[in-house]
Amino acid sequence: MVKADGSVTSLLKLTAMDMQLALSGDSLAQLYPLLGIAFPETRAYVTHGHIVHSKQQWRYEKFSGRIGASDIAGTFQIVTGGTRRVMQGDLVSNLFDIADLGPLIGLRPDKMQATPNATPTTSRVLPDLPFKADRWNSVDAEVTLHARTFRRAKVLPLENLKTHLSLRDALLTLEPLDFEPCRRPSPDHDFT
Repeated sequence: MVKADGSVTSLLKLTAMDMQLALSGDSLAQLYPLLGIAFPETRAYVTHGHIVHSKQQWRYEKFSGRIGASDIAGTFQIVTGGTRRVMQGDLVSNLFDIADLGPLIGLRPDKMQATPNATPTTSRVLPDLPFKADRWNSVDAEVTLHARTFRRAKVLPLENLKTHLSLRDALLTLEPLDFEPCRRPSPDHDFT
């Protein structure tokens, strides 16, 4: 679902755009036909923010929302016109559930609908299924993520994760990948 309120110059060519935009759907992967960007399969999402389009740049700024049980906020930008689209983002999550990334981290599709408080049935932090990288060559990306608290802290006893994701020529790197061990329970931790 898409809701928008603002101005568009040249509706057929979308020359320029400045509006408030709300998006929701079953998975971010469903945006591929619309944007040509390979987002991972995720749980249901909802987000709202300010979108600005000019020339070859689309910028979704000061947005906030949820992906599954995780909150997400920040600024996201796509630049077109080159060999591949370039995606840039600066994202923050106060409460992050790694399962919301779904098949990107190897989670089986039948586990995607599990409730956020379900107890994991494996001792592994990341499942051992292969990554779904078939569309990675559609985009280059530079994205920073700061995840302050993790859900399911028994399995993933981390907090204050800071990383920079770089995707160039279908090669994904996370550098740096900094985090702290979970020191004490907080109201946002889910220890079930």
